[in-house]
Amino acid sequence: MKKQRVGYIYSQTATVITSKLPSNIGRSRRVHALALDAFAMHGKLIIVPPVPASRNDFLAFHSIEFVNALMAAETQLDEMEENFAENLDFFEEFGLLYDCPVFPGLAEYVRTVAGGTLTATRLLINREADVAIHWDGGRHHAHREMASGFCYINDIVLGILDLHSAGFKRVLYIDLDIHHCDGVESAFEYTSKVFRASFHMHQPGFFPGTGSPESTGVGKGANHALNTPLPPHTTSHDFIENVTQTVSQILEFLYSRPDALVVQCGMDGCRRDPLVPNGWNLDAFAVGDCVAAILQLVWPKKAEKLVPVLLLGGGGYDSQMAARGWTYTTMRVLEIVNEYQDAIKRLSGANETLSAEPEDANSGILNNKTEENLKGDAEMDYYKLEIPDHEFGEEYAPHYTLYESNA
Repeated sequence: MKKQRVGYIYSQTATVITSKLPSNIGRSRRVHALALDAFAMHGKLIIVPPVPASRNDFLAFHSIEFVNALMAAETQLDEMEENFAENLDFFEEFGLLYDCPVFPGLAEYVRTVAGGTLTATRLLINREADVAIHWDGGRHHAHREMASGFCYINDIVLGILDLHSAGFKRVLYIDLDIHHCDGVESAFEYTSKVFRASFHMHQPGFFPGTGSPESTGVGKGANHALNTPLPPHTTSHDFIENVTQTVSQILEFLYSRPDALVVQCGMDGCRRDPLVPNGWNLDAFAVGDCVAAILQLVWPKKAEKLVPVLLLGGGGYDSQMAARGWTYTTMRVLEIVNEYQDAIKRLSGANETLSAEPEDANSGILNNKTEENLKGDAEMDYYKLEIPDHEFGEEYAPHYTLYESNA
């Protein structure tokens, strides 16, 4: 199999804009500083600046009323004191209150996020990359006429529709965020052109409340959604095993030979995420190891043509943990973990390093752990990757590793 080409959506201007998101202030800057500066992966990636999305791009999915509201929301906010009740109704109608407040730069933000994902899909459509990464995308809660769950625009749906319009008629969508992908699922609930596989937590009162195993699609979309709820405190080992085995079965029995793959790589399942304190118990490497396993499944060794893959960000409210996780995921996609073997050690004290080349799709780095280590993800670290000095380096003290210690 040929070496894959990896596109990476980034520009300094876009990073300043996306770092203004109220739920994730500064996260974008930390992600790109760690991946591109600290670990110097810019030379191994095809760096492409995002082209801001247009109003017509939004209208491929979102209603014209909602798009107009997004574009005018900042002006409405300025006028709110004069017509408080009327403007309050306006914001509430389109979900622009509570978890999705209007903020300075909102219109510019949604153009940049949606535009970044569309720039990524066009890299894939034009065969300029085999994998396209946009860590500032992945906003899976936004609905056609309403913002929701820190998501003002559904760039995922826009990206999938763009792939469809270019002839990629069968898209496999996988969501690794701890919250269910309600916006994406509702968008494609009635179609067989998108198979949705979501791994999330589904508990009474847990946002967004959708994603039960019984939800499998409607009409032509029947049996094209597979919701896999995982319980609180799910460990990295169990998460990777569930995702790998489920995706393997999807490709074998339910949705073989997709034309394209889209993966939302939310990091809010990592332990002690401030928004989900009683959520899963994943380390910073779990999502990256899942992505590596998924790529092995969709790219058989003898494949002459690689299925295009779009990797997107999502949740993750500990910015340093999100930066760790997406940096490591980028390494796994580039297959360069071996370059950092001297820094990767078992924290249990063993001297051997861990193989970055699994023997098969079901054996990732984490499967090399001893049974003793598997006894408790909550109390033991498996391995670490030392973080080089960079702009935000001091924020990782005293550990200075991609992994966040339990100490």
